[in-house]
Amino acid sequence: MKPELNENNLQSTVSELRLLFRNLSPEDNVNGFLWTGTIAALEETIIPSKMLDRSKAKYFIVLIIKGTSNLVKGDREWTESFVSLKNADATNSLTATVLFFK
Repeated sequence: MKPELNENNLQSTVSELRLLFRNLSPEDNVNGFLWTGTIAALEETIIPSKMLDRSKAKYFIVLIIKGTSNLVKGDREWTESFVSLKNADATNSLTATVLFFK
């Protein structure tokens, strides 16, 4: 027997869902992985892909950068196995978080 749907239990369910979604991290919501690291001034870093299924899939990469930065695509060509990012700032290192997902 299904519970009767009314305004009170609907509001309760919506409130519970809000709490649930507020506590989920980006990795909990997507098929992907998170990388966080510091890149020194004028250095390039290689981030290996941890994606298990690489067959003709398209991936999104979201960068989360603290402060101002000069983060650019690295000099190496991106492949299925890794991406490269470069800090083009001549004096300051930067910390970035990259979310890879498909």
